[in-house]
Amino acid sequence: MPPIPDAPLSQRLDSLIRQEDLPEGWYLPDRYPGERDGEDISDTIDQVLGYDDSTVTDEQKRSQMESDMPETIDGRWRYIEHTATHTRVMIRLQRQPWRTPPEVRVTGVIHLPQI
Repeated sequence: MPPIPDAPLSQRLDSLIRQEDLPEGWYLPDRYPGERDGEDISDTIDQVLGYDDSTVTDEQKRSQMESDMPETIDGRWRYIEHTATHTRVMIRLQRQPWRTPPEVRVTGVIHLPQI
């Protein structure tokens, strides 16, 4: 699939995941399926699945960010597809800036049924 120039909500803009990060046969569409309003839907997905940190105080959030323990705050959901099987998956990615070298971890997975 030829790349489209970076759209306002391209999944590639924040560099959390690139096409070369994916196993053979998987690709990273430029946009989410069904996306209509031009906003990243990660916060909404987090709320629905219980990753919502709205009950966490700013002090608790800062403490979690400074901790070396894996946390679920500040993750972003990205949509990927398998070329041959058309398997659709959303993965939640989270930067781990305190690691050496810094890395991105998968902290959630949603398998989407075929339509």
